[in-house]
Amino acid sequence: MLAARYYEGSSFAKRATSAEELERFRRTVGLFQKYADRFGFDWLMIAAQAYQESGIDQSKRSRAGAVGVMQILPSTAADRNIGTRTSRSSRTTPTRE
Repeated sequence: MLAARYYEGSSFAKRATSAEELERFRRTVGLFQKYADRFGFDWLMIAAQAYQESGIDQSKRSRAGAVGVMQILPSTAADRNIGTRTSRSSRTTPTRE
């Protein structure tokens, strides 16, 4: 069943090198670099995760209610053990201070 899903066609795969996808990446790469450096992560790995989660589209919302580039549930972001706050001025990424 899985083989059929992945080997019968590529309609499920995005073209990550299309002009639109590359422009979306260029617009956000500075944010990935800034916050990955701040918290000790590899920025390219964070960008890849964001692309996997949302296609680097801040307006995405999952059926489960996860929102934003990293598809974080509001309940997770609100958990005081997580310690995030949403940057309302730029609406770009949850940050941890």
